[in-house]
Amino acid sequence: MYSDIVKVDSKGRITIPSAIRLLFGVEEGDKLILLIDEEEQKIELRNIKTSNLVICRMVDNPGNVIELLSKISGNVIAFNCRCYDASCSKFKCRFIVEEKILRSLSNSNLHCFSTNP
Repeated sequence: MYSDIVKVDSKGRITIPSAIRLLFGVEEGDKLILLIDEEEQKIELRNIKTSNLVICRMVDNPGNVIELLSKISGNVIAFNCRCYDASCSKFKCRFIVEEKILRSLSNSNLHCFSTNP
């Protein structure tokens, strides 16, 4: 495992050290996905060379969330789900997948938008 210490500037930016950029092939103009684990207070960066990504959001019952996950299993780049109400009868979920995966999904509670400008 490689680690390095970086400093956050006044605008909230960090510089990815050159050794890490070289190791992971990060180049100027690349899009990186910032994944946040609130419970463990961890931030993870992923270099995504695929340009056709979509971010999807949904609020639905646990059964429908599980059904959706079974359809997109193995194709999820990032996924986050939490209870939407006190009884956890509904979940609020957000995930990132490749756009081509959306063709296999049909859920009226699913709202997706492209990450491309």
